[in-house]
Amino acid sequence: MKDLIDLFRGKADGKRAHELLKELTKYHRIQVTKGYDEALYFLKGYLEEYGIKAIVEEFEAGKKYWGYKTPTGWKAARAELWLDGEKGPVEKLADFTENPLSLIQRSYFKGELRSLDFEVVEKGESPEDYRGIALENKLVLTRGAPWRVRDLAVDKFGALGLLYYGVMDVEGLDRSSLREVRNYTAFWPTGGEKREAFGFALTAAQGEKLKELRGKARLSLKIDADYEHLDILDLYGKIQGDVDDEIILIAHLCHPRPGANDNASGAVSLVEAIRLLKKLIDEGTLKRPKRSISFLLVPEFTGSFAFLDRYYRKKRIVAGLNLDMVGEDQGKTGSTLRVIGLPVQLGGFEDALLYEILLNVSLNRGLKTCFSDFQGGSDHALFSDPTVGIPMPHLFQWPDLYYHTDHDTPEMVSPESLEVSIIIASTYLYYLATAGDSDYRDLESMFLKHLPERIEDHLKRLKGSEPPPSKEALNDYFLEYAKRSYYRALKSLGMKAKRGKRKNFLKMASVVIGDRLKNYEKHESQPFGWSSEVYRRLKRGPHFLRQRRHELSERDREELSQFILKRNRIRAANSLFFWLDGKRSLNEIARYLVSEGLFYRDDLEKILDISLKLGEIDRVSL
Repeated sequence: MKDLIDLFRGKADGKRAHELLKELTKYHRIQVTKGYDEALYFLKGYLEEYGIKAIVEEFEAGKKYWGYKTPTGWKAARAELWLDGEKGPVEKLADFTENPLSLIQRSYFKGELRSLDFEVVEKGESPEDYRGIALENKLVLTRGAPWRVRDLAVDKFGALGLLYYGVMDVEGLDRSSLREVRNYTAFWPTGGEKREAFGFALTAAQGEKLKELRGKARLSLKIDADYEHLDILDLYGKIQGDVDDEIILIAHLCHPRPGANDNASGAVSLVEAIRLLKKLIDEGTLKRPKRSISFLLVPEFTGSFAFLDRYYRKKRIVAGLNLDMVGEDQGKTGSTLRVIGLPVQLGGFEDALLYEILLNVSLNRGLKTCFSDFQGGSDHALFSDPTVGIPMPHLFQWPDLYYHTDHDTPEMVSPESLEVSIIIASTYLYYLATAGDSDYRDLESMFLKHLPERIEDHLKRLKGSEPPPSKEALNDYFLEYAKRSYYRALKSLGMKAKRGKRKNFLKMASVVIGDRLKNYEKHESQPFGWSSEVYRRLKRGPHFLRQRRHELSERDREELSQFILKRNRIRAANSLFFWLDGKRSLNEIARYLVSEGLFYRDDLEKILDISLKLGEIDRVSL
């Protein structure tokens, strides 16, 4: 593996990738828009200059794929917001042509409105926040989650639109100093909207100024934003191996201009890794791989759901890697380059391999690196879902001070970080594409080598969690992970292990786990008494219950909305669903959730009940 790293280290060019990124950030790449399509064809042309065939996969927009509702086409030609004076507009607050993030994406309105009044609803995420406030034909100034404020302010209480001046919290960073940035927001469709909506994204400084002017000032606006017929586009291609098994590299191409780190960095790293591999294979420096190496550029989640809906049974994708936010200049953004591991419910050795490569590539470069437990939020969550079963770790820089803001510019991207990502991706892809039975021992060793760090990261997250897991429960949890990883590695890569290998591997894993848990504070094992019922999932892929809120009663809809606003509860629900395999009882699953610090019994019972009503899961009769 080190020979591969040395080879790619001498060939990868971060400055070249950064120049490509600068070009890509000129496109406004919102999902299912002409700007996204133009960016996709730009990269298609770039790849084809180097002899790499790239196929544009087209999918009907607005449909459901594996139950996930995709957006329809959208366009915006103009959007301006003005503060009025005595004789009309005097101060421009937002202009889409100057800064596309100043419009809440997927706003819908065609026309001009003058002398509008506005009300301040600071949070706006609960019906109680609107008591005594008349919103009919007014705008709402808010810092609350735009999707939730839209639900209440526009659909329920008759507001015209939103003026959003919040900056989303990023765990581990203080963003209170970002007074002049605009946050990326959008009205993603669910099918249950009662009215079309529009809105503007303001800076925190503008929002505070307007708060002081409530009741004294008026606003005017002009908007030309509409829906149009467009298809969902993915870009797919592959370097053919001896067999059709594929190791796939994926990155989402979407997000607003400039969207440099998120995710032009992932897209150009993908393109450059594939270009480099193709060149070295064609010239004979690298031999033709056993397994094919494929790539996929998508609108986030939308393109992945559509692609798997079409090809899950037709292509044999055995493992992958997701590149999302991989180019950060760590000194400017406060980021750490990390491997997001595979879910325990799936297992595999691929995340340990990726972390081993990362450590070797980043050595002596001064980059902050770490390994993190599985979390969703990008396309790997779909592929690594146990119902899909394609191990796909995630290479990721996080946190990022300028995440989802208009300050995510090429200046926040480091050519060195891009180069590191290209080397890591190229090494990972080629190693897995050529791995044989003789490499199994190395993969196993990498897993055992990095298991302690995974346990340490996990234990840090558990501090203060209630109820605390017992040492016995944690030991069983990590042994379950080791077992699943062993079998997944053999299955996905088609490897064969010698007789007695499983027993020896689990014995070694048990020693590592026991050593790391020896100083863990002892807690009594608890009988949870949750339920002996067994559930199974009825659809492939992660659940996006937010898209189905409109199918629920008002009470259930409100409970689900409040649940979604709690990020740690979302993570708990995702883990719960991953464990629902039609075999384990809720009592058994509760033990695992406690070991993850994610057991919120009352909230999870509500989600189970709602999921039953929506037909996402059912009970299994044993």
